[in-house]
Formats: sequence, structure tokens, C-alpha cells
Amino acid sequence: MFNHHKWGRNPDGTVFAGRYRINSHRCTPEELGLVDSQDTTAIKTKLFPMTKGYAGDFKFYQKKFYCPDKEDLRIFGDFNTEAA
Repeated sequence: MFNHHKWGRNPDGTVFAGRYRINSHRCTPEELGLVDSQDTTAIKTKLFPMTKGYAGDFKFYQKKFYCPDKEDLRIFGDFNTEAA
């Protein structure tokens, strides 16, 4: 399961904090990259790439993996960073 944590200050100076559940579902084979791929070194998943060596584990445990609902994923915030 996934949670969204947020904290900070309101415009009036008061502090806020919260934790909210992000909707999720059992991952599909497509989301886990378990469909045939032309790439021989990595499997392209919806979340993180994995090497082909882990494909057997992912297939075996596929029904135990949860994926966040796409509608609930948003990135926001201050992305002000300097290049190293």
C-alpha cells in the first residue's frame, strides 16, 4: 500500500501535517514488465527497470505486488536544485 506524507506551513503561519492513503491495485503483468520484451538486458516496468535475471521472481510473486493507481500519482513541490 502507498501513503502520501505532507507537512509544512500554511500562509497564516500555522503548521500542518498529514498522511493519506494512495489508491492502489494488484499489479498487472504489463505493469511489472512481464510481457515479452525485445530488450535482452532489462525489463521495462511502469515503476522501476529490472534486469532479466529477476523475471522469474517477479512472475512467481506477481500477485503479491501492488501498484499505485495512475490517477493518484502527481509530482509537485519545489524542484529548485543546482547541478553538481
